[in-house]
Amino acid sequence: MYDHLLDNGIARNYVRWLMHGEYEFWKTTNTSTNESDMHDDMQEMLNDAFGMLMPNKESERSPHVHEEFEKPNEDANKFYNLLREAEKELYPGWKSSDDHSTDEFTNSAKKKKIPTKVLRYFPLKPRLQRLYMSSKTAFLMKWHVDGHMEGEMMRHPVDSLAWKNFDSVHSSFALEPRNFRLGLANDGFNPFGNMSISYSMWPVVLIPYNLPPWMCMKQTFFMLSLLIPGPTAPGNDIDIYLQPLIDELNDLWDVGVETYDASTKQIFCMRAAILWSINDFPA
Repeated sequence: MYDHLLDNGIARNYVRWLMHGEYEFWKTTNTSTNESDMHDDMQEMLNDAFGMLMPNKESERSPHVHEEFEKPNEDANKFYNLLREAEKELYPGWKSSDDHSTDEFTNSAKKKKIPTKVLRYFPLKPRLQRLYMSSKTAFLMKWHVDGHMEGEMMRHPVDSLAWKNFDSVHSSFALEPRNFRLGLANDGFNPFGNMSISYSMWPVVLIPYNLPPWMCMKQTFFMLSLLIPGPTAPGNDIDIYLQPLIDELNDLWDVGVETYDASTKQIFCMRAAILWSINDFPA
């Protein structure tokens, strides 16, 4: 732009500068409209504006133009520094999305991803096996067979028709009294204790019904299996959260796990079954 103005000047027919209030200034500083005079005055104005003198092809007509550059002033230096910074790479070493190769930048970005929710799962098998590591607890795990008394009243889930029907359908499972009969309970609650905060966390708890009635429903023997985070209820997606527990329960039903019984000092194949679930209607 500088060279163009210096070589060609403003439009030839734009002799009287009226558009932006230049005429009064031009009238007081110039008494001639000679083209060479206008060129010289324009050169001075450009020099004042740009802070340097630039050589041009017609320097013989302009005695004000030097053959060498002058050093840029402070404002010009700031501008040139900005241009140099703009030419630098924003992310050195970063490759475009078209390049399928991985690099440090993309790898570090992946490592910093924050999950939307974190499901807490506590493996079931070692906790069931632990109940047989104590001789006293291991002995009581067979109460539903050895200690149970038949009667007309229902004192324990073993007296229910569901339990008896399960034993008749799955007789091979019922032959081993040390196999686990479990109940599954889940519900949502607000962990903050403040009803003005809308947050719902969902624990999934397993209950071992092999124990006598004065023990099986005690908090000591409740097994927290899953802790589904909020802030909202899982809804139908609860199937996804239950997947690791269901996989382990399927393995315990189909295959079982070798377990040491401290009361008999023997190793047996322990299996487990879910008899029923305990929850409210929304759950």
